[in-house]
Amino acid sequence: MLSPAPVSSGLVTEIGLEHVGLVLGIEMFRLARSGKDRYQLIELCALSGAVLADTDGVYDPAEDNDRLLLGLRGTMNEAALHLIK
Repeated sequence: MLSPAPVSSGLVTEIGLEHVGLVLGIEMFRLARSGKDRYQLIELCALSGAVLADTDGVYDPAEDNDRLLLGLRGTMNEAALHLIK
C-alpha cells in the first residue's frame, strides 16, 4: 500500500490564489500525509471555492456534509495506515 503523497506547495499556492477550481485525484482522502495537512487543504478549498473530485464523487468542502465525509474518510485512512505499520 502506498503512503499518501504530500500536498505540493505549488498546488496550495494556486488554490489560495483562486487559480484552481477543481482538484482531481484517485482518492481525495489521501491528499496529505497528516490530518493537519489534509484539514488545512480542505479549509483552503472551502475558502477559495475549489471542489475536490475522485472516483467516488465530487466534494464541495464548503458544504458541511461533504466536509464531514472527507474528514471521516481521511481519519479512517490514517487508522488503516497505523494498523499496517
